[in-house]
Amino acid sequence: MGNRNLKLLDLIDKEKNIYEIISELAQRSHELMKGALPSIEIKKGENLIQVAIEEYLQKIKIKK
Repeated sequence: MGNRNLKLLDLIDKEKNIYEIISELAQRSHELMKGALPSIEIKKGENLIQVAIEEYLQKIKIKK
């Protein structure tokens, strides 16, 4: 999947406050930790923060 952090920063294009995005990602990560189902296919034991970032990247790509 490559470096998701760089992909995220590249896609933002200063359209949205990075701190708002970080807050959204943190909230989604907590939801995943509490047992929410991911919207993407993941491997067992994958870092849930990275899962939240990948979900966000896919959401952005769909909008563009």
